[in-house]
Amino acid sequence: FPPPPGLLAGAPQEASPRLAEVEMAGASGDLSEEEDPTAVAVALARPILERMQDGDTQVRWTIRAGVLSKPTTSVVSPELNIDVPELGPQTFRLIIYPRPRSDGSKGAASFRRSRGHGRVELKYLGGCPSEVLRPLLCYGVGASGPSSGPVQHDFTAHVSCCLLEDQNLRAAVDEDSNTFTVHLRISFDAKRLTSIDAAL
Repeated sequence: FPPPPGLLAGAPQEASPRLAEVEMAGASGDLSEEEDPTAVAVALARPILERMQDGDTQVRWTIRAGVLSKPTTSVVSPELNIDVPELGPQTFRLIIYPRPRSDGSKGAASFRRSRGHGRVELKYLGGCPSEVLRPLLCYGVGASGPSSGPVQHDFTAHVSCCLLEDQNLRAAVDEDSNTFTVHLRISFDAKRLTSIDAAL
């Protein structure tokens, strides 16, 4: 996508009280050895959504890096309510999974076993609408914002889109804050979608 001409103020997504309890209980990156290694950690920091002047939505989700050294099997964002033209707000989540185990041994994959490598997915939770839901996605992990894409994904056909495969998440950690940030930019611009379709 071209550099944004400007942006409007963004605000953190609100999470339900139950979700907030889960966040406080296990997502700070402080899971103990005795906890179930297959437990899902919900990231404490809520993603920040910004509506750009060109109509795109930009998402920044910051996660504490400690989770990459724990027996955690996934990190799940609170719900993201993305405004879709003609459909209104639609619900998504960002999910980070560790790299699958390749040694043939038993047990679930975890960030500790994968040495901080993982994949990032965007999942649609709204139920498949009759309309085609095919946004353009730019994405990245680190301090510089979205660095890959755009790619187009049809969430009507497949509710999950793998944005980054086998990403070294530890390499994206900011040493000062001990966090890493997932960036996502979503576009439903009709002209861009038309140009992508024409190229396929």
